Amino acid sequence: MTSFKMKSLIASLGIRERVVFIVAGLCLIIGIFGGLVTLSNLFTKQIPIHGGTYREGIVGSPRFINPVLATSDADQDLVNLVYSGLVRIAPDGSSESDLASTWTISPDGKTYTVTLKPKLVFHDGKPLTSSDVAFTISKIQDPTLKSPLRVAWDGVTVSTPDAQTVVFQLVKPYSGFLNQLTVGILPEHIWSSISNDDWLTTQYESEPIGSGPYKIASVDRSRVGITQSVNLVAYKKFTLGEPYIKNIDIVSFANTDDAESAFHSRSIDGLAAIDSSDIGTTRTSHTNVLTSPTPRVFGLFFNPSKNKIFSDQTVIKAFNLAIDKDAIIQSVFNGYAHPLNGPLPESLDTSLPDNQTSLTLAGTLLDKDGWKLNPKTGIREKTVNKSTTRLSFSISTANTPELQASANLISDQLQKLGVETSVKVFEVGNLNQNVIRGRDFESLLFGEIVHQDTDIYAFWDSSQRSDPGLNITGYSNKHVDTLLQSVLKETDPNKQATIYSQISAQLANDAPVVFLYTPDFIYLVDQKIKNVSIPAVTDPSDRFSQINTWYTYTDHVWNFFLK
Repeated sequence: MTSFKMKSLIASLGIRERVVFIVAGLCLIIGIFGGLVTLSNLFTKQIPIHGGTYREGIVGSPRFINPVLATSDADQDLVNLVYSGLVRIAPDGSSESDLASTWTISPDGKTYTVTLKPKLVFHDGKPLTSSDVAFTISKIQDPTLKSPLRVAWDGVTVSTPDAQTVVFQLVKPYSGFLNQLTVGILPEHIWSSISNDDWLTTQYESEPIGSGPYKIASVDRSRVGITQSVNLVAYKKFTLGEPYIKNIDIVSFANTDDAESAFHSRSIDGLAAIDSSDIGTTRTSHTNVLTSPTPRVFGLFFNPSKNKIFSDQTVIKAFNLAIDKDAIIQSVFNGYAHPLNGPLPESLDTSLPDNQTSLTLAGTLLDKDGWKLNPKTGIREKTVNKSTTRLSFSISTANTPELQASANLISDQLQKLGVETSVKVFEVGNLNQNVIRGRDFESLLFGEIVHQDTDIYAFWDSSQRSDPGLNITGYSNKHVDTLLQSVLKETDPNKQATIYSQISAQLANDAPVVFLYTPDFIYLVDQKIKNVSIPAVTDPSDRFSQINTWYTYTDHVWNFFLK
């Protein structure tokens, strides 16, 4: 039908007929469009494409973007983006290949042989070989550089049979050694020509060359030379594939308030390590809140050498029943924490009983053990050989808001049980130097950082009871010592889990501590950034371990074009 005839037809219609005609036409157009969309959805797939920019705020400025010297969170964040290690942390927290293609472990657990992927290159196009790996470890072990990683690599011998092979020889078996191979690899052709005295001042500390997912494009500095932002661009030859997001901007802020304000106004797209008390004021409708348990184990640790009531295991088991972990988590952390029932961050307690019932059971347990409630004082007492002991002790902790609030809640909860408590608050440095190192406390509410298997050994093996050992309760059990030694040698994850379960059971029976909670690592990311996942976090920078798979842009591709 010609345009003239169509106009004539419409002109000949009445008003009602015209409306019906127009509505019918619109329905036809909508139907055709809907059909095309349906066909598109049936025969095409939405996939991520390269492009876009992600801006993240950090508190503080990076100083050493160098895997050998990095100390601050700001340093570590940039190191994780710029450098690659032999292995990388997978989403499930295990190790996956990065620069390494394969690795083998000798039957005695002392020799790790790593084969590099072929044709590896640094950001400047120079080849990356086993020599670069050996050079990096030698610098970590160099005492004049004072690397924070030096202790972890003490006694490890590195050899390079050929350009693609690296052999690590350990003094004794250590099942967690694979995690150490995430350390970023330095380019020997750059750093070997820089003397140790110049390492702290060279431009490569702030404008490094690595082989990681992103390379430095530019650095914006203040008038006095302090880094204000770092712009990075995707490295096309990254061993795990070119990252989807083209540009990453890391923006430094002087304090948390400024960083949170920038996120709220959408000046930045991401913000990590948020305090749980700030979630309500920082998050918006465009925010995804990602969480992961941190490697911090918080508990109430008891020192029987300072208060003899802790020699009575029944007392501590009653405390474990009476302390309402969930109340602490909801009140102090707004729910962003997990209750614990063991010495590892992953020993989460998923079956918390009703606290009122637990409080009753705790009271019954103490009654049977001879701790009777004094009706005049409201405090339980126990009389043995005409000597009466009050169920009373002090809780020492640091002057951080979370720890003070947790200590006061625990004190209130135990008072309902008829326990007299007092809270002693110390400045963090004073607490560490005098109270903890001097073992000058009756009970201690504090957190242990458990990065790797050797940490739990340091906290619970009987050989670590004296300073500088970290066994702060003076705990001693030969069976646990044996288990701790065996888990360091075991490489089978299932067998490791069995041993850790046995350690937890023995600690629960011996009752040197009430395990409380592990706080969540909180990461805020704008919803426009897709496929963001974070593994079990041992360091805040671990959030970037899968950043090459994040994306902002997508496209529809016909199915027959997909592999």
